[in-house]
Amino acid sequence: MAAQMLDGVEHLGTLCLKLRGHRSSSEFDVDKGTISKFENTGKSMGVDAFTRFVNGLNLFPDQRELLLYKFYPHSQDRELRHNQRMLCKVSFRTTRDRADHEYARLISELENEYYPSYIADPLWFVHALNQPLLDLFGITKGDLETHSDWWVWHGIGSKYHPKSKIGLQLKDDMYSYVPNVLQKFFNDTSQYFFTAHMRALRNRLWNLSDSYKREWSTLISFQGGEPRPATLMRVMEPRNSKPLVLDVMETPPTSIDVGEGDRVNYRRIQWIPRDKELWKSLREDLPGEEKIHFAADYIEDYNDWPEIKQYCASYGTKEQ
Repeated sequence: MAAQMLDGVEHLGTLCLKLRGHRSSSEFDVDKGTISKFENTGKSMGVDAFTRFVNGLNLFPDQRELLLYKFYPHSQDRELRHNQRMLCKVSFRTTRDRADHEYARLISELENEYYPSYIADPLWFVHALNQPLLDLFGITKGDLETHSDWWVWHGIGSKYHPKSKIGLQLKDDMYSYVPNVLQKFFNDTSQYFFTAHMRALRNRLWNLSDSYKREWSTLISFQGGEPRPATLMRVMEPRNSKPLVLDVMETPPTSIDVGEGDRVNYRRIQWIPRDKELWKSLREDLPGEEKIHFAADYIEDYNDWPEIKQYCASYGTKEQ
């Protein structure tokens, strides 16, 4: 039996119940009994009825499209099983070992990147990052070894955990950039929202901090207003007296074959400093050779988490 969701969203019906609870409109061109059954049990409405229901929620266009084209189709049994099977094939070790030429190309690009950069999977787990990213936040190899926890290698966990150096140095940006990143995470992972993987991740993220709980609760009730792009970041770089301003860039996704016709999209994120001369001077102060670091050397695969492993075993992608 699936664990109770700490954010209160058990299925698409409870998500929609949250949305309706924050809106005064009660004009829905759908039978009230159908709505009640859907919100209480998650039993799917037909697509036409769901569309009429969403039209009565008075949402921003982006929010409406998210419900209709991401949450709804990917909450159906067939798509849900497909996404879970695909995610069960994701492994930090595969990325480190460069088992495919596309992995090798991604790693090669990361090795040659002058600016802070990392490679992430569809759930925003970082599989590999480069030395400039660690240097930007004053993170050492010892820090990675000491905090060998999943949140260190997650795009949201590393921003909200109270012990995270990344979160501490983004503290002056916690009311602009970071909430926008959380919004992007919500949008990007919406097609996986009800998978065993995302349910486990949502429960683990919930306990990171009060600010995460508050901002996530706002997002899942669609109260945050129209989404804003997370394209500009200000970091209190430890060797610099003023914030370092960086543009956040995302390369086109790389689709990698993980077997049986399933493909997983990986993306590479770059943080490009606007003051190139300042960045050059900061880099010159650092000794040693630039290199990359792999999640597989520090943490277990999330497919080995107890709350996920049972699902992967049923797909035959992990040892029983």
